[in-house]
Amino acid sequence: MPLKRCSLQEVANQLGMHKRTLQRRLRDRNLVFEDLLDRIRRERAEYYLSTKQPPMSQISNMLGYREQSSFNRACYRWFGTTPMRVRRQMIASIAAREVAETE
Repeated sequence: MPLKRCSLQEVANQLGMHKRTLQRRLRDRNLVFEDLLDRIRRERAEYYLSTKQPPMSQISNMLGYREQSSFNRACYRWFGTTPMRVRRQMIASIAAREVAETE
């Protein structure tokens, strides 16, 4: 599910409610829209980075970042390193698990 330019207003529209109503309902559950969006972006980034495709610029765009540098900063905040390093580590980890399973 690519997020593109996901905003509180867009989500409220999709749910057929006013933006303030959605904010109130989230607040009642001790949730903040921006935190939810960040968590979903991180989860999707992990998914996309676990394979050799798509390219970084496409992942950045699918997650709703206007600039590749914004995605790079988010990855550093989430994982403590660059998206390319995350991808390499994840692919190596998956490959090692597959080898271990066949032995």
